[in-house]
Amino acid sequence: MTLTRSDAIVERVGRPWFIEAVRMLEAGEGSVASIDAALVESGYASGPLQRLDEVGLDLDLAVTRALRDAHVPTQRFDPPPLQERLVAEGRLGRAAGRGFYRYAGGAAKAPDVEVELVTPMPAAAIVERLELGVINEAYRAVEDGLASPPLIDAAMRDVAGHPLGPFEQVDRLGLRPVIERLRAIHAVTEERSGDQYQVATALWQMATV
Repeated sequence: MTLTRSDAIVERVGRPWFIEAVRMLEAGEGSVASIDAALVESGYASGPLQRLDEVGLDLDLAVTRALRDAHVPTQRFDPPPLQERLVAEGRLGRAAGRGFYRYAGGAAKAPDVEVELVTPMPAAAIVERLELGVINEAYRAVEDGLASPPLIDAAMRDVAGHPLGPFEQVDRLGLRPVIERLRAIHAVTEERSGDQYQVATALWQMATV
C-alpha cells in the first residue's frame, strides 16, 4: 500500500503519541483509563490507547517496526514489549474484541490491561509528555526532509485529529520552555525511550538564532 504524504507524516511524527503512551502504561505511570482520559480532556477526540485499538495493534506494530528498521541505531522506535505481547496473544484491538479495552458489540466496555500504578502521573504531565514527543519528532522530520512545518501541522491537525500541530504548539509554548522540558523528560526516560526526548538539532538551532 502506498501512503499519501500526509499519512507518511502522521505515521512518523505521531509515533511518540502511541509509543510513549504504552511505555507510560508499562512503567505504571498511568492506567489505560487515566492516560486516555487525560488526552480527551485536553481536546483530543480519543486517547492513544483507544486509538491503537481502533487502528489495530498489529497494524500499528508493523509501522513501528518499519520505522525502527529505517532509523537504526535509534531506540525511540523500539516497539513496547507490552504491545508486542498483546499482539502475540491475539489481542489486536476492537476488531478482535480485546486490546487495551474489552469490547462487546464493537463498543468498549472496560479497560482490559491492568497495571500496578507505581508512580502515577497527573493528567497534565501525561499530556505534556506525549505532546513534547510529537514536537521533538516533528523537528527531526524537518531535518530529514520529510516535510515543511506547515505541512506537518496540517497533517497532524487534519489527518491525525490533534487540536494543534506541533509547530503551532511551540508557537504557543515558546522554544526555550519546550527545550527545558524536553531535557528534563529525557533525563528520566532515556533508559526506556532512548533519544525520543533528546532535543532535536533543529530545535537547538532555532533557539540560538
